Amino acid sequence: MAITRSRKVEIVSDLRKIAETNTSFLILEYKGSSVQDLRNLKKKVKEVQAANIMVIKNSLAKLVFKGIKGEFLGDVVGQNILVYSNDGIALCNVLKAAQKEFKNISIKKAMIEHHVLSKAQVEEIAQYKSIDGVKAQLLSVFMAPMQYIYNVINEKIKQNEV
Repeated sequence: MAITRSRKVEIVSDLRKIAETNTSFLILEYKGSSVQDLRNLKKKVKEVQAANIMVIKNSLAKLVFKGIKGEFLGDVVGQNILVYSNDGIALCNVLKAAQKEFKNISIKKAMIEHHVLSKAQVEEIAQYKSIDGVKAQLLSVFMAPMQYIYNVINEKIKQNEV
Protein backbone atom coordinates (compact mmCIF):
# COMPACT_ATOMS: atom_id res chain seq x y z
CA MET A 1 0.00 0.00 0.00
CA ALA A 2 1.36 3.40 -1.01
CA ILE A 3 2.01 6.14 1.52
CA THR A 4 -0.28 9.15 1.16
CA ARG A 5 1.18 12.59 0.50
CA SER A 6 0.08 13.88 3.92
CA ARG A 7 1.80 10.93 5.63
CA LYS A 8 4.98 11.63 3.63
CA VAL A 9 4.91 15.27 4.78
CA GLU A 10 4.53 14.07 8.37
CA ILE A 11 7.44 11.61 8.01
CA VAL A 12 9.70 14.28 6.47
CA SER A 13 8.82 16.67 9.29
CA ASP A 14 9.68 14.04 11.93
CA LEU A 15 12.93 13.19 10.15
CA ARG A 16 13.93 16.87 10.00
CA LYS A 17 13.57 17.09 13.79
CA ILE A 18 15.73 13.97 14.15
CA ALA A 19 18.34 15.39 11.76
CA GLU A 20 18.46 18.70 13.61
CA THR A 21 18.77 17.21 17.10
CA ASN A 22 21.31 14.42 16.49
CA THR A 23 24.96 14.54 15.43
CA SER A 24 25.63 10.98 14.25
CA PHE A 25 23.90 9.13 11.43
CA LEU A 26 24.69 5.77 9.88
CA ILE A 27 23.05 4.16 6.90
CA LEU A 28 22.93 0.36 6.99
CA GLU A 29 21.89 -1.98 4.24
CA TYR A 30 19.73 -4.83 5.50
CA LYS A 31 18.85 -6.70 2.31
CA GLY A 32 18.34 -10.38 3.07
CA SER A 33 18.04 -9.92 6.83
CA SER A 34 15.32 -11.66 8.78
CA VAL A 35 12.83 -9.85 10.99
CA GLN A 36 14.46 -11.47 14.02
CA ASP A 37 17.86 -10.08 12.97
CA LEU A 38 16.38 -6.60 12.70
CA ARG A 39 14.76 -6.90 16.13
CA ASN A 40 18.07 -8.01 17.64
CA LEU A 41 19.88 -5.17 15.88
CA LYS A 42 17.38 -2.71 17.31
CA LYS A 43 18.06 -4.07 20.83
CA LYS A 44 21.81 -3.61 20.31
CA VAL A 45 21.37 -0.05 19.05
CA LYS A 46 19.19 0.80 22.05
CA GLU A 47 22.22 0.01 24.27
CA VAL A 48 23.72 3.31 23.10
CA GLN A 49 22.30 6.24 25.03
CA ALA A 50 19.60 8.07 23.06
CA ALA A 51 20.20 6.01 19.92
CA ASN A 52 17.43 4.90 17.65
CA ILE A 53 16.92 2.98 14.45
CA MET A 54 14.34 3.22 11.69
CA VAL A 55 13.69 1.77 8.27
CA ILE A 56 13.62 4.72 5.94
CA LYS A 57 12.47 5.35 2.41
CA ASN A 58 15.46 6.66 0.41
CA SER A 59 13.58 9.41 -1.41
CA LEU A 60 12.19 10.83 1.86
CA ALA A 61 15.57 10.63 3.59
CA LYS A 62 17.24 12.45 0.70
CA LEU A 63 14.66 15.24 1.00
CA VAL A 64 15.45 15.65 4.68
CA PHE A 65 19.24 15.48 4.57
CA LYS A 66 19.68 17.49 1.37
CA GLY A 67 18.82 20.76 3.06
CA ILE A 68 20.29 20.10 6.50
CA LYS A 69 23.33 17.86 6.20
CA GLY A 70 24.55 18.42 2.64
CA GLU A 71 24.78 15.52 0.22
CA PHE A 72 25.11 12.79 2.81
CA LEU A 73 22.68 10.44 1.03
CA GLY A 74 23.48 11.40 -2.56
CA ASP A 75 24.10 7.92 -3.99
CA VAL A 76 22.34 5.67 -1.49
CA VAL A 77 20.05 3.03 -3.02
CA GLY A 78 18.48 -0.23 -1.84
CA GLN A 79 16.90 -1.28 1.44
CA ASN A 80 18.30 0.93 4.17
CA ILE A 81 18.05 1.61 7.86
CA LEU A 82 18.88 4.95 9.44
CA VAL A 83 20.59 4.73 12.81
CA TYR A 84 21.09 7.95 14.75
CA SER A 85 22.47 9.17 18.06
CA ASN A 86 24.53 11.93 19.65
CA ASP A 87 27.37 9.55 20.54
CA GLY A 88 28.80 8.56 17.18
CA ILE A 89 31.73 6.62 18.60
CA ALA A 90 29.57 4.31 20.71
CA LEU A 91 27.17 3.91 17.80
CA CYS A 92 30.02 2.91 15.43
CA ASN A 93 31.27 0.46 18.03
CA VAL A 94 27.89 -1.26 18.39
CA LEU A 95 27.29 -1.40 14.66
CA LYS A 96 30.75 -2.82 13.90
CA ALA A 97 30.05 -5.62 16.38
CA ALA A 98 26.57 -6.10 14.90
CA GLN A 99 28.04 -6.58 11.42
CA LYS A 100 29.89 -9.63 12.68
CA GLU A 101 26.75 -11.08 14.23
CA PHE A 102 24.32 -10.22 11.43
CA LYS A 103 25.96 -11.13 8.12
CA ASN A 104 23.36 -9.40 5.91
CA ILE A 105 23.70 -6.02 7.60
CA SER A 106 26.43 -3.72 6.38
CA ILE A 107 27.39 -0.10 6.92
CA LYS A 108 27.01 1.98 3.77
CA LYS A 109 27.67 5.52 4.92
CA ALA A 110 28.08 7.49 8.08
CA MET A 111 28.07 11.11 9.12
CA ILE A 112 29.43 12.14 12.50
CA GLU A 113 29.59 15.80 13.49
CA HIS A 114 28.95 16.93 9.87
CA HIS A 115 31.77 14.73 8.47
CA VAL A 116 30.79 12.06 5.95
CA LEU A 117 32.75 8.88 6.66
CA SER A 118 33.53 5.73 4.71
CA LYS A 119 33.00 2.23 6.05
CA ALA A 120 36.75 1.96 6.80
CA GLN A 121 36.67 5.21 8.78
CA VAL A 122 33.69 3.98 10.78
CA GLU A 123 35.58 0.81 11.67
CA GLU A 124 38.59 2.87 12.73
CA ILE A 125 36.43 5.06 14.98
CA ALA A 126 34.82 1.93 16.45
CA GLN A 127 38.05 1.03 18.26
CA TYR A 128 37.09 3.59 20.93
CA LYS A 129 34.34 2.74 23.42
CA SER A 130 32.56 6.10 23.52
CA ILE A 131 33.10 9.82 23.32
CA ASP A 132 33.69 9.78 27.07
CA GLY A 133 36.47 7.22 26.57
CA VAL A 134 38.16 9.48 24.01
CA LYS A 135 37.89 12.43 26.40
CA ALA A 136 39.41 10.35 29.21
CA GLN A 137 42.34 9.33 26.99
CA LEU A 138 42.92 12.92 25.97
CA LEU A 139 42.76 14.09 29.57
CA SER A 140 45.32 11.48 30.64
CA VAL A 141 47.68 12.74 27.91
CA PHE A 142 47.33 16.30 29.25
CA MET A 143 47.73 15.17 32.86
CA ALA A 144 50.93 13.13 32.34
CA PRO A 145 53.36 16.10 32.30
CA MET A 146 51.67 17.62 35.35
CA GLN A 147 51.95 14.30 37.19
CA TYR A 148 55.65 14.15 36.31
CA ILE A 149 56.24 17.69 37.64
CA TYR A 150 54.33 16.84 40.81
CA ASN A 151 56.48 13.74 41.36
CA VAL A 152 59.73 15.68 40.83
CA ILE A 153 58.70 18.42 43.27
CA ASN A 154 57.53 15.84 45.79
CA GLU A 155 60.91 14.03 45.60
CA LYS A 156 62.79 17.32 46.12
CA ILE A 157 60.70 18.07 49.20
CA LYS A 158 61.41 14.60 50.60
CA GLN A 159 65.15 15.02 49.97
CA ASN A 160 65.18 18.35 51.82
CA GLU A 161 63.38 16.86 54.82
CA VAL A 162 66.00 14.13 55.33
